[in-house]
Amino acid sequence: MRVVHVVPLPESGAVPEELTAYCGARFEPGTIELLPEPTGAPCVSCLIIAPMPHPSALPPESDQST
Repeated sequence: MRVVHVVPLPESGAVPEELTAYCGARFEPGTIELLPEPTGAPCVSCLIIAPMPHPSALPPESDQST
């Protein structure tokens, strides 16, 4: 089964020799794919450890009262 890990982007913008997911899993460049949105079986450890997005980056809440 494929697992979706969360990997922080390098701050420098340079491609490092190795990418490290929040859970500690390591990947060489070119061996993983960038997903446009979360999909698939998530790595639970990555989800627990990854920081939450800043509130300004979240979509606006819809009005569910109607």
